[in-house]
Amino acid sequence: MKFLKFSLKKVNISLKKIKRKISYFKKKTIQEIINETSIFYDKSDFILNKFLKSVYFDVNIKLNKFNFKKFELFANKSKTLKKIIFRAKGKTNIIKKRFCNLFMILYI
Repeated sequence: MKFLKFSLKKVNISLKKIKRKISYFKKKTIQEIINETSIFYDKSDFILNKFLKSVYFDVNIKLNKFNFKKFELFANKSKTLKKIIFRAKGKTNIIKKRFCNLFMILYI
């Protein structure tokens, strides 16, 4: 079975937030997901919309049509940046900035 793999790496959002959106869109088509995420309730909607639109138009240009049997959309954990903030009396706070990777596989 032929497939096309698309990825978006080091996305500036935590894995927990993006997985919540992906699980919500599990049984929907790409057109429905693009239409629902175009409203931009939060950052994950904006990222998913941008990623799916780029995949959609890229496949349309390459194949001249958008026929596929099924698709998978998933995410996994990427790097974590740590920022140290110095406090009074020699104490410190650590802020973690989390990133994730997005992947999409289209089965043709």
